Amino acid sequence: MGRDRERKDDGNGDGDGQAEGQAPPLTEWIVAGIGLLLVASCIAFLLLHARGADDAVPQPVAAVDGVQASGGGFVARVSVKNDGPAPAARLKLKLTVEGEPGAEPEEREVELQYLPGGSKREAGVFLANDPRSKRVTVEMLSYERP
Repeated sequence: MGRDRERKDDGNGDGDGQAEGQAPPLTEWIVAGIGLLLVASCIAFLLLHARGADDAVPQPVAAVDGVQASGGGFVARVSVKNDGPAPAARLKLKLTVEGEPGAEPEEREVELQYLPGGSKREAGVFLANDPRSKRVTVEMLSYERP
């Protein structure tokens, strides 16, 4: 038969068997320290991100990834990457294809509804003329703060 261990009753009714005035075991201190460290880390993380959120702006970078023939015209595939932490809503882009000297450039605008911080979106821009042998630029026009 096994030996029964007797628990000391310290009289406070919690049944932990710890004598009054005796320090908690080392494992309790270690677990409490880990818990305190986790809570403090979470609070610090939230404070740091909340502090910089109001000042942050989106940092969109656009590039033309390719051109394909489409029906009677062409489609330029444009990718936009937001390198900043802040999102952009209703981000307007303007794609310009330089024409022959003296000719008007072909300009198109496209709007991305939402571009989260650190993300990438793609869009297609329809063009009348083949832009593959011409200078193509993409510029950001405006955005709204969501």
